[in-house]
Amino acid sequence: MTFTIFGHRGSPATHPENSLEGFRHALSVGASALELDVHVTRDGRVVVLHDDDGVRVAGVNRRVADVTWAELREWDLGARFERPNGEAPFIDVRVPLLSAVLEELGGVTLNIDIKAHGAHVVPAVLRVLRAHRGAGTVRLASFSQSTLGRVRRAGYEGPVGMGPVEVAALRFLPAEVAARSVHGDAAQVPLAQGGIRFDTAAFVERAHRLGRVVHFWTIDSETEAARLRDLGADGIVTNDPGRLAASLRGGL
Repeated sequence: MTFTIFGHRGSPATHPENSLEGFRHALSVGASALELDVHVTRDGRVVVLHDDDGVRVAGVNRRVADVTWAELREWDLGARFERPNGEAPFIDVRVPLLSAVLEELGGVTLNIDIKAHGAHVVPAVLRVLRAHRGAGTVRLASFSQSTLGRVRRAGYEGPVGMGPVEVAALRFLPAEVAARSVHGDAAQVPLAQGGIRFDTAAFVERAHRLGRVVHFWTIDSETEAARLRDLGADGIVTNDPGRLAASLRGGL
């Protein structure tokens, strides 16, 4: 079984999150796939960013939806970044367009979390993916069940992850009912939420019986990563892909 190590927003333990620099590094040190997030600017450009504003990552108190791409491209992701040891080695690190990521990393497995809301968002994302023929390697995901519904109704050609309603169905409903209710190909879940455990052999086995995969986030413990692999999980999402990839290789 292939165990996928997703670089969570690249490699934010070592590089500014959701940056091309971070994506390159994650892949160079052992990530087999990348997880990233997208928003849409005021003028309709799809950008790779987790938050809906620039405060945390760039020190800019503006919302992505309120600025143009020309304005947002001036934000410096390196300005606020600091490694755990206090190093701040990055300057002039820019928010990338999704199109730029696809152009450079075509063929890399991507898991794209659609963060923005609104009827215009899904069409904008799909236009970029279709222009770059990204459906073969790009899974679309969202915590919004309605966003995933828009993706499916728009006929996206690639894989689409499970939303929260589908994860709940997989976890709680009888298997025959879950089989009819779960449309996504992947359950991407934390170890637990609201007192409900997902890191169990029963949950993973049920997903596999229905032909689905299970990825756990966000896993930065080497021991936890090895446990989940041995449990039968299909992958993890981690902030430090280099360290965890090396640890898992050493444990084989």
